[in-house]
Amino acid sequence: MVHTTPGQPSAFAFYERWSSGAHLLAHVSQPFMQTYFAAIAGLVEGELEAHWLHPLS
Repeated sequence: MVHTTPGQPSAFAFYERWSSGAHLLAHVSQPFMQTYFAAIAGLVEGELEAHWLHPLS
């Protein structure tokens, strides 16, 4: 599910759950993901940001 914040209609957020940071880095390093990032570069305003979240329990 994609989320947005009132007052920032051009900001979107979503989250994914990965078993490890290494798995995520392997995923985003794949050629198809690099193609995706290049394709959306002209469609997004500013830089993509990633924030690492950790469960409390």
